[in-house]
Amino acid sequence: IFLFLLALLVLVKYTPALHGPLEFLITEVNGAWAWYQLPGAGTFQPSEFMKIWLVFITADVIHQHNSRIGRSNFKNDLKLFFKIGLWVLPPLVLIFLQPDTGLPLIIVISIIFMMYLAGTKNYWFLGILVGLVLLYFGVIYLYYNHPDILGNLVGGSGSNQYKLRRFFGWLEYEKYAQTWGYQLYNSLIALGMGGPTGLTESNFIVHIS
Repeated sequence: IFLFLLALLVLVKYTPALHGPLEFLITEVNGAWAWYQLPGAGTFQPSEFMKIWLVFITADVIHQHNSRIGRSNFKNDLKLFFKIGLWVLPPLVLIFLQPDTGLPLIIVISIIFMMYLAGTKNYWFLGILVGLVLLYFGVIYLYYNHPDILGNLVGGSGSNQYKLRRFFGWLEYEKYAQTWGYQLYNSLIALGMGGPTGLTESNFIVHIS
């Protein structure tokens, strides 16, 4: 299954450029080559299935590693990271090249949590946490002070302009409430109206009235 999905990722990315036999099934969407258009059946995105399969593979690698070694230290943790990387990096790179940055982020975060639960040393995750915090505030700083640099980093021009628009919808959702910030804006309105538990039908009617 892994090899089959990996082959689909290669084909969906490079078939259009090489004018391969499956070119008629592949269509660019928002600047990304990620979907197969199946006549009469809709779309098929192999990266979504690969995301799920990588969780199973990572879990099996962790189980085999812990069964044989049984204890965590710097050297053994590096061995585990290497084993997981052999499986994860090839599809991760292909998905990133589609280009898709959201799904690789989900995959990486999921695997980080799995490695944490596997018993690896805490200092690895402290370093990751510091890096994520710096990245978080770095993105916000660039957005408000150097948007041109942020645009270049995420490919915010031409066919990849949609990537930069996601930052518009995240950091200025009220300004872009009808476009890129629509989902976040309306989610916050729904939370404000109903709180964490939501509204009953009668309360909803009263609230709207």
